[in-house]
Amino acid sequence: MAADAQALGLVDKVGYVQDAYDYAASQAKLNNRTIVKYHDPPNIFDALMSGKSNLPTGGRANHTITINGVNINAGDLRELMTPRLMYLWRGQ
Repeated sequence: MAADAQALGLVDKVGYVQDAYDYAASQAKLNNRTIVKYHDPPNIFDALMSGKSNLPTGGRANHTITINGVNINAGDLRELMTPRLMYLWRGQ
């Protein structure tokens, strides 16, 4: 596919990401370069849907994190994200 894109003139060259960094630096005549990668900050929805957490573990259970100006107790949030058995009782 990459060769097809090059044959159609959609890309100049086929290579790896590092090749692109090196090419850009050479075109800009940079001797020293710094590569900065930006990532979207994690949000609560991503944390809940992925099942992963960047919350502190261990002795910092009462650590407070701030998300968009809202203070949240990390221990409470971890407890909400922890899978557990739940029962549905309809009562009669």
